[in-house]
Amino acid sequence: MPSRRKPQVVKQLSAIDGFPRRVLAGGHMDTASVTTVRGLDELDRLLTAIVRGETAPAVVDMLCCEGCLDGPCVNSELSVFAKRSIDTAERSRQAPPAVDTRTLLSALPSVQLGRTFTPDPAPVREPSEEQIDEVLAAGEFMSREDLIDCGACGRATCVEQAVAIWSGDSSWDLCFPLQRKRLVRECEHFSEASVTDDLTGLINRRAFDQRLSDEVERAVRYKTPLSLVMIDLDGFKEVNDRYGHAAGDALLRATGTLLRSELRATDAAVRYGGDEFALVLPGVHKTGAWAVAEKICASLRQLQAAAGDDGPKVSATASMGEHCTDASALLESADAALYRAKRAGRNRVELAAG
Repeated sequence: MPSRRKPQVVKQLSAIDGFPRRVLAGGHMDTASVTTVRGLDELDRLLTAIVRGETAPAVVDMLCCEGCLDGPCVNSELSVFAKRSIDTAERSRQAPPAVDTRTLLSALPSVQLGRTFTPDPAPVREPSEEQIDEVLAAGEFMSREDLIDCGACGRATCVEQAVAIWSGDSSWDLCFPLQRKRLVRECEHFSEASVTDDLTGLINRRAFDQRLSDEVERAVRYKTPLSLVMIDLDGFKEVNDRYGHAAGDALLRATGTLLRSELRATDAAVRYGGDEFALVLPGVHKTGAWAVAEKICASLRQLQAAAGDDGPKVSATASMGEHCTDASALLESADAALYRAKRAGRNRVELAAG
């Protein structure tokens, strides 16, 4: 084993601050011409091999690669020399030439920086106030005082929504208050249609049954009179057979209009079925009901006279039933009186027995 001793410097070249790393980067790990040693033991063995002639030094790294404290311990003068060598090498590097903006622009093709142009803005269509009012009217806002500006459509005001609708960017379907109003109206329409006769516009049989039952209960509770009038159009079948169903429908509609015009708001007229009608008269005694029936028959005769000699001819037979404690009993008494009136010759008014 060779004794531990300070190595003799063959060539001063240090790795402090990474100076020889550029040399090492140029080779490979298996390149024999570049040998790197770390620590005094490895360096001693390398120098022993050099002395024996086993190898020839090209670069001897006297210090560790990271510039540890062992370097100055080997040779302080060598450490100072290595540091100076590194500084000299760094200063010898050629720094890239500085290029100012003016020099750079001179190398580029000339461009006219100050240019003028004629503005040509895209046309923007704006509705007039009259057109906005028309759109608002389509949304059921008859005046601008009716606007609510709730913002439910996503716009701050109803006018902004109207402008968007006019330009095709929106619709009134986004107006929640309007849709709610339309929904309520449709529900009311369907509710009314469910209790209305389509042909005459009077209440239908189902609504009549409920109305008659309610009026009987009210009359019993408050001890008030109640009358029911049944009306049958005489000769209606002959009208259908001779003039057709269109003429018969027209006659039924005219009868419905006549009944509505002759009754009070508290009364109820119903198309009971076919050519039969019924009137519910709250608070009316049999004398008043008789007068109502006579008046309706007379009005129907006047309607026939206005149709001329070639028009369809019918007459009316009416019967009356007065207050009972049961709706079915009241209806049966009026219906029986109507049957007796028909057998007695029709075109007359008959009072229920009792």
